Order: sequence, then structure tokens, then C-alpha cells
Amino acid sequence: MLQRFIERRKLLTIFISTAHNSAALALDLISLILSKENPSVASMTLRGELQAMVGLGKLGTQKHAESALTPEKKQELSAVTNGWNVLAIDEITDSTISAAAALEKEVDREGKYWEDVLSIREGGWSMCRMPRERQTLGVRFGFNEGMSLVPSIFPRLSVISWYRSVNRACSQQTRSSET
Repeated sequence: MLQRFIERRKLLTIFISTAHNSAALALDLISLILSKENPSVASMTLRGELQAMVGLGKLGTQKHAESALTPEKKQELSAVTNGWNVLAIDEITDSTISAAAALEKEVDREGKYWEDVLSIREGGWSMCRMPRERQTLGVRFGFNEGMSLVPSIFPRLSVISWYRSVNRACSQQTRSSET
């Protein structure tokens, strides 16, 4: 309990010190700004070290002239701003629609790919990763060492398109033997 009180007291001391420093910095800034207009008043609130380092009257402000915008000009600028906003929203909408179409196309391709993989798997074929191409799926057939022949025999065919061609050939052979 006492330890918790000591920790809270240290934390409160840190917060008070931070607030004091912030207030002192704000007072120095305001005093430096005022020293340009009224140096005698500012010298009473400005710290001596800062006054010696920067000097009086080195930082000042200036009031800018009022804007010459008429209500008609403001309305015109508002209409132009609204027009640019509408154009930006239209452009965002178009890019979002094209991104959604591209994403939908990619999802369809991905779905087709996994349907093919599933049909191969359901066809009773054993699937594995290619030894030299870990990102490529392969179909294992025959003996285990027979799989290493597929990439060398069909270097430009993907395994799935190879499977489709084998499936079609088997289906045609089955149909011709039935007739």
C-alpha cells in the first residue's frame, strides 16, 4: 500500500513538472512576441537566460489584411470545391469497381483451381508438391520414382492440364470400348 502511494506520488510529481514546464514555455513565447511591441512589459515576464540568448524584439507578429473575398466569390469557390470533390468521389468509385472486378476474377480463377485440385483428389490420385518446385502441386502415379519423370516428359504443361488431358483420353477410351 505504501509502495503504491510512493509510485503515485512520483507520477503526480512528474505530471506537475511537465505542466510547469509547458506553462513556462508558453509564457516565454508570449513574452517574446510581446517584446516586439512593448519591450518593458515583456522584459518583466521573460526569463533572464532567454532574454540574454535571444534578445528583446527578435520575434514578433503581424496582422494580415482582411480577405477581399466577396460572398459571390466564396460561393463560386465553394461550387468549384464541391465539383472537385464529386470528381474525386467518381474516380474513387470507378477504381473501386475495377478493383472489385479484378478481385472477383481472381477469386473465380482461384475457385476453379481448387475445384480442379479437389476433382483430382476425389479421382483417387495422390497429390504432392514437386521436389524442385515447392509451389507446384503434382499428381503421384505408379511408383514413387515415376513422379520425377512428369516434369521432364511434359516440361511446359502444368500438372492440372496434364491431368485433364489424361482424364479426357481415359474417358474417350472408355466410351470407345463401350460401343
